[in-house]
Amino acid sequence: MSSPTSMRHLWPWIWTFLSVAGFTALLIYSPSAREVTRDAVAMLFSIFATPFILETTVAIIGLVVVLTYNQWRLNKEGDGWVYMVTTEDEAGSTTTVQNGQLPKAITQRLQGVILKDKPEPLDESLAIAGVIEGYLELGMPSQALDELHRSPELPDTAASAMLRFRVLGANLATEPALSLLRDASERFPQSRPELVMAAQDIAHWIEKHMQSQMNAYTAWRNEQM
Repeated sequence: MSSPTSMRHLWPWIWTFLSVAGFTALLIYSPSAREVTRDAVAMLFSIFATPFILETTVAIIGLVVVLTYNQWRLNKEGDGWVYMVTTEDEAGSTTTVQNGQLPKAITQRLQGVILKDKPEPLDESLAIAGVIEGYLELGMPSQALDELHRSPELPDTAASAMLRFRVLGANLATEPALSLLRDASERFPQSRPELVMAAQDIAHWIEKHMQSQMNAYTAWRNEQM
């Protein structure tokens, strides 16, 4: 079945075809219509063929043709406008962080990127969390802690609390991390299963990257809240 949009675009062509067909039939079967049409065409030709009117008519027709073609091209290919991802300079990067936007360190890799379609709004907290998670996955806890300290204030959610105590735990700040874990468990009781899993993830992380720190591993392994 045809969609309403396609039918709406089709109706002008249908009416045009019916009008042309009706006018053609009138010319074929009516001698008076042929005579009137011939006289009208001759009169119009004599008018538009006169000096100055001819040049003006040709210019107007040419302008209409150009505008029509340009509108057709815009509808088919778009207007050509694009979105460019840029970064602030060093002087403006501090202001950017203070305003809660992404710092230059995160957006630097996007500098000069050209997008044809408007990009969707970016969740800054998710982007920052992704950078910190990346440092933890690479076994770089000190860089993750530095990034956490440089980042704007994260939202007060269970996910943000998990990220904070994971970074502290990876940097062997076990007691502050466990305290933050227990506080998050009290404030977000619906997220306790995820918090327990995060504690076990820290234990596995310490076992993988810091095998000599078995005391910290045991503390996180035994944390069941």
